[in-house]
Amino acid sequence: MSQVPVLNPLQVLQQYFRYPYFRPGQQEVVQAVLAGQDALALLPTGGGKSLCYQVPALCKPGLCIVVSPLVALMRDQVERLRSLGIPAYALHAGQQAYEQGQIFERCINPVEGQPKVKLLYLSPERLESDIVRERISQMHVNLLAVDEAHCISQWGHEFRPSYRKLAELRALLRPGTPCLALTASATPRVAADIRAELAFGPAAATFEQSFHRPNLSLSARYAEDKVAKLVEILRAVPGTALVYARSRMLCQQTAEALSKAGLQAEYFHAGLPLARRGQVQDRWMAGRTRIVVATTAFGMGIDKADVRLVAHLGLPESPEAYYQEAGRAGRDAQRSYAVLIYNRADLALAVRRVEDAYPEADFIRRVYQAMANFLQIPIGLGFMESYPFDLDRFQGVYAFPGRALAGALDRLEGAGLIARTESYRAPAKLQFLVSFEQLYEHQMLHPATEPLLKTLLRLYGGELFSDATSISEQRLALALGLDVRTLARMLQALAKQNLLAYTPPAEQPQITLLTPRYAPEELPLRAQNLDQRRLQDLARAEAMVSMVAEPEACRMVRLVGYFGQTLPRLCGICDNCLRRKKAEQGGAPTPARTLARVQEVLAAGEELAIGAVIQALPSCKVEEILTALRALAQEGAVQIADGKVRRSV
Repeated sequence: MSQVPVLNPLQVLQQYFRYPYFRPGQQEVVQAVLAGQDALALLPTGGGKSLCYQVPALCKPGLCIVVSPLVALMRDQVERLRSLGIPAYALHAGQQAYEQGQIFERCINPVEGQPKVKLLYLSPERLESDIVRERISQMHVNLLAVDEAHCISQWGHEFRPSYRKLAELRALLRPGTPCLALTASATPRVAADIRAELAFGPAAATFEQSFHRPNLSLSARYAEDKVAKLVEILRAVPGTALVYARSRMLCQQTAEALSKAGLQAEYFHAGLPLARRGQVQDRWMAGRTRIVVATTAFGMGIDKADVRLVAHLGLPESPEAYYQEAGRAGRDAQRSYAVLIYNRADLALAVRRVEDAYPEADFIRRVYQAMANFLQIPIGLGFMESYPFDLDRFQGVYAFPGRALAGALDRLEGAGLIARTESYRAPAKLQFLVSFEQLYEHQMLHPATEPLLKTLLRLYGGELFSDATSISEQRLALALGLDVRTLARMLQALAKQNLLAYTPPAEQPQITLLTPRYAPEELPLRAQNLDQRRLQDLARAEAMVSMVAEPEACRMVRLVGYFGQTLPRLCGICDNCLRRKKAEQGGAPTPARTLARVQEVLAAGEELAIGAVIQALPSCKVEEILTALRALAQEGAVQIADGKVRRSV
């Protein structure tokens, strides 16, 4: 592809992405960026955020830098752009130094006759490096795009300290280079923080689509046997389904139970082998598997429009997480369902989970020291180095309690000391380090290597001489009649001879040290910051509990209200709205005993959280308690709002 011509946005959209027109909200964002404005785009999950920076990147000379915390998503985006003929690269922890150096060189000094790089994806921890910042300052950057922008805000649900380097990055770019921040979920406070932290100019624009999904029915179902309830729902709602479970074991157990019930289901989590994860995802995307039961990382960046049902077995950690996960249903605008299945224990667990996530500072120091010893990192070294990190083996060696260990690692990341890369489908990469003539000479001297080298050139061509290229070891082994292990040994032998650079497939998550290793007693943990984050996460958990246990309010109204928006009318299709319609037509009376017990509990105070009422009546069924509260509200005896019950004066 030659130099990308300067085109208008609609031409770019049609020529490169094959879309006839923009989705609602996209064109306004693109036009603002092309006009040189800073902009914040609050677009719901599935709203096409990536086109808002990809299109203007192709309209103007130079390249767009995209900051994203999700390595798997960056890789998928780069592969898709390249398949469309758009030169794109990604820089993230875990890459070899030679590979990163070549990417920088292509961005700064494009080779004559080769297409110029148009998009460069960066993980935020890369900005910790002086070398990276210096190289970026030499690039012709036409736009800085910040994906998952809520991560920059201390009030955001996924705050990442490394995002705070973005203000410094802006100072390295040419004056007038616009910045586009994108997120699918941000409260008004978070949105204001994003604009401030990114140093938006006075002419900055904010584009906010409604968080309302009119085709999505939200429901919360109480069930002691959650899997039995899930089977019932799956039989009632035909079509593709995605079920979220909190643990790997629960994913597997649930998928097996669904299969025994005659439902086509598979499970997905980071503990599965790389090839198996790819197969499960591909079968589900192609519609050959109806149901996938997965941990919450599954679905990020997956654009599958016809998901009819998203079910949660238990409570998500926050309304933000719930909105993003539930929003993966019904992207084709057809009626779809998001059903949260919970029991009494889940309501208590939501709050306890936050407390477990904030262990004492001394425990965090012990985990940090154990991690450094496990990875064999001496004090004072390791800055910006990445290490494969087998969490299961680490826990087995040091026997840390699981929840406390997860909390300690979260806190170390939240303090800007480490960055964790999620396990993702990273294929093997290969690049020749010699010229074609030298390669030919090697084949003549070592005839045994000729079939492998010729097959590599036949399958992947001359790109192997200029770039670290993703290869399929399975495909290559099949073409040579070898098994994958034998092939890997052959490639490693050629790498030792400096004939080529070979990076095996990555299956493990990685940890990157963002500072040189500290002695444990010198670890900079700020108790005040930890406590502030704990209180924020606790407020989110309590908001999630109140949304689930809410017996009266329209669920879409509540969810949209959390993000600072209002709906002019009730959604009419959530379970509470449908229950209200049924009651107006004459519903079943509330059991008198439960109603009396609820009134006794309410008599103890002016105002109580709905969750507190439920926990105060362990012998009563949750559905009966909620029905009693609804009946009292209809009588005017109580008022229900914001997840709390207030006695009427």
